[in-house]
Amino acid sequence: MSVRRWLGGTSGDITTAANWSGSTVPVSNDKLIFDSSALADVTSGSFGTFATSVNIGPGFTKSIGTATTAFELSKRFPTQPVTVDFLSGFAHLGGVMNSVTVKSCPFGDGLLLGGDIIDVIVAGGKGGRITLTEDFDCTNLLICPSGNEKDKADILIEEGAEIDNIVVTGNAHVDMYAASVDSIVIAGPNASVRFRSQVAVSIVISGGGKLTIDKTNPTLGTSSTIIVTDGGTLDFAEGCEILGLAASGNVDLMSGGLLDTRNVSNLEPTALGTITSYGGRIKPLTPVTISIPSDTKLSSTSGRSLNFQLAANSGHVPTVLW
Repeated sequence: MSVRRWLGGTSGDITTAANWSGSTVPVSNDKLIFDSSALADVTSGSFGTFATSVNIGPGFTKSIGTATTAFELSKRFPTQPVTVDFLSGFAHLGGVMNSVTVKSCPFGDGLLLGGDIIDVIVAGGKGGRITLTEDFDCTNLLICPSGNEKDKADILIEEGAEIDNIVVTGNAHVDMYAASVDSIVIAGPNASVRFRSQVAVSIVISGGGKLTIDKTNPTLGTSSTIIVTDGGTLDFAEGCEILGLAASGNVDLMSGGLLDTRNVSNLEPTALGTITSYGGRIKPLTPVTISIPSDTKLSSTSGRSLNFQLAANSGHVPTVLW
């Protein structure tokens, strides 16, 4: 294995030997480094298939690929990692990879990532936007940047991307247009996700995490359960009209969970979908009409008032604890 540094001494073509240290184009098992030695952007060429590790940064300030053309990092044996750690410049990466770890990303649209990748870890952001492109296909996406607001990761998941599992647990915001997601966990006070198109099958929101639905007529919990607990919030953007629960879809509000439907004018769960509170709270659009079973006990705390009236001839008289 040899270490090959990108120099770009003559052009932006990765297949030109003079553009690499040692004047040799990388081959299978070589380790590639894009760092402060770079004199030019990577603009053309493809390695085809190779088995190696790739480090971008630290100190890399040039660009890799273009906004429309990815720099392909294909691997015959996808066992070595790709590490992205740069504070300026641009990178559009693609191909077949085992794992990608993003340590930092430049401010603005600094990183586009696509292709078939098993594991992606976003461990840092530095305020840059990371775009997971429409051809992004990933098994596990972990978004866990730490630190202050300057280290926040801004993630855009394009329509067409396919992800099995997403965990957002750090200082990050995710705009998601992708329709194909199996499960999402949103945990932590600075973790937020905004669904622009579709809702995942299984969702857990906790620890101060927040999921906002930005659709006109959203349908939640397709054949599975959304759990909101321990400071987690599920809410809806302005403009939502009818909120429905798909067949067999459930929302479970555990202790500390909040379902905020103040922007929803019509709440219409189907016969099979249910919203159940196990100590969680619901904030509805007010005033609101709620059907109360005959054995329900109503109570008010902290000096709040509770107003209700019985349907004529209903025969049901709820117990009120005051």
